[in-house]
Amino acid sequence: MSKMSEFYIGIVEMVEQGLSYDSIIAMMVDEGYPREACLPIINQIAGDIDELERIREIAAESSYEF
Repeated sequence: MSKMSEFYIGIVEMVEQGLSYDSIIAMMVDEGYPREACLPIINQIAGDIDELERIREIAAESSYEF
């Protein structure tokens, strides 16, 4: 698995666990990411998670239609 894939998965897991954005940013800065880039990255990943959840909800609802 690529380093970027591992990074993305790690951020997804932290967001889904409800870790504070400040904690996630601190970890990212420790990993060498520029602080000003962290929040936009986290927001994008959180948006991706929300979109995936909406897609799953729509799919679940449509499977009940006859």
